[in-house]
Parts: sequence; C-alpha cells; structure tokens
Amino acid sequence: MDFELIFPMDKEKLQQAARRWINDWNQRNLEDVMTHYAEDVEFYSPTVVKRWNIAEGKLIGKTLVEQHFRKGIEEMPGIQFEFHSILYGVESVILFYKRETGKLAADLVVFNDAGKVREVRSYYE
Repeated sequence: MDFELIFPMDKEKLQQAARRWINDWNQRNLEDVMTHYAEDVEFYSPTVVKRWNIAEGKLIGKTLVEQHFRKGIEEMPGIQFEFHSILYGVESVILFYKRETGKLAADLVVFNDAGKVREVRSYYE
C-alpha cells in the first residue's frame, strides 16, 4: 500500500494498494508489507494478546510489528488473505478480508500526513 502516493483519498488506488498489500502477505514478502508502516506505528490486535501475552494487545514501533508478523507466519505457514472490500473515512480506511479459515477480518487503518500507516486496529470474526 503505497499510501503516500494516493492522498487525497483515491478509492480506486486504495483498492489497488490494499490488493497489493494482501498479495505481499500471501507471498510472505514482509519487506514489502513493512514499507507501508510508519516507524512509530501503533498496532492493536487480539493476536498480540495471544502471541505475546500483552493484555492491552498493543505494539508500538515498526520493528515490533514486523517481529509480530514474522512470528505469525512461523506459527501459521498456511495463512492466506482474500480481499473483500474497503470502507473509506477521513485519513483512514477499514479493510475487510477473508482469512484462510474462511472467516472475515477487518483492519481499521489510520494514516499519518505522509500517507504511511500510523495506527492499525485488527478485528476478527
């Protein structure tokens, strides 16, 4: 998601970027996945609680988020995402996608002024 290239919000380009992000995930290309995130990204997810035993489910910083993603791929090598849809907001989107389990997931993604992801809140069915 090269979000810095699509401000102000361009719905078609955001969809294309989301599909690239999902493809990068499905290819296990974490280097490209991580290019979308700001250095000071805040990441909230139930997987953080489960994986790291952090009660608030929050990680701060690109390095910790990448470690979390790497661990997730190690734990679930068959992980696959399928694009579903996007809801558009002000400097943010909600990305809906299906997991390899067939269950729906959603990420609330908030961007900084440079178009990088500064906050993610993940939700799972």
